[in-house]
Amino acid sequence: NMDLLKLKKKRIFKTAAMLLVLLPVVYLASTAAVAYWTDSISLQSSVSSLDIGIEYEEEALSIGKADSFLPGEMSDFSFKVVNTGSISADIRPVITVMTDVPMTIGGSEYVLCDENGEDISDEYEVSYYINEEEVDASSGEEFDKAVYSRKIQNTLHGSVHKDESLDLDAESGSLINEKQFICYLKLSENSGNEFMGASAEISVDTYAVQHRFSEGTVDEVQQDKA
Repeated sequence: NMDLLKLKKKRIFKTAAMLLVLLPVVYLASTAAVAYWTDSISLQSSVSSLDIGIEYEEEALSIGKADSFLPGEMSDFSFKVVNTGSISADIRPVITVMTDVPMTIGGSEYVLCDENGEDISDEYEVSYYINEEEVDASSGEEFDKAVYSRKIQNTLHGSVHKDESLDLDAESGSLINEKQFICYLKLSENSGNEFMGASAEISVDTYAVQHRFSEGTVDEVQQDKA
């Protein structure tokens, strides 16, 4: 009997020992499984692009002498372009002069000129149109619209792009954020009686492109630094 009791005690001890070993393993495995399926890590992000913010300082174009032009008389007008955005931008103003009476080069016409009343073809390219179709005005064809595109571009730095080497304005040699343009409109001294009372409408469009994406900009900067 004593031997049978000892055997039972040994079996109970072994069984208890096995439970003590197995239970923690089951418990840990269960906890790990629960944690894996219920805990999570969430990552979120958003992106936005930089902007070109080309604006005019003025709300409207103002001409010093808006009426009663006599042949040979001229008047100035000005506008300021400002970059309120993040990106440095190259700008090119385009000035359009439209009339309600057809014009001819060297005859009756309103023309853009410099402060001395002289030709500005070195600074602007000019295209001529009649009824929205381009014409060869140099051959004497009439036109009712002249479009002056400035040849020189100016670089206006942005709030982010304003590096003194990468975003420098080539014309002024400075790091600038705004550019003032002063232009002159003249009624040709050769204007005849058929042009009496003829009125003109002037508009300004400024085109902009990201400076560091302009054609040749990157190569030129790299060559300058080499």
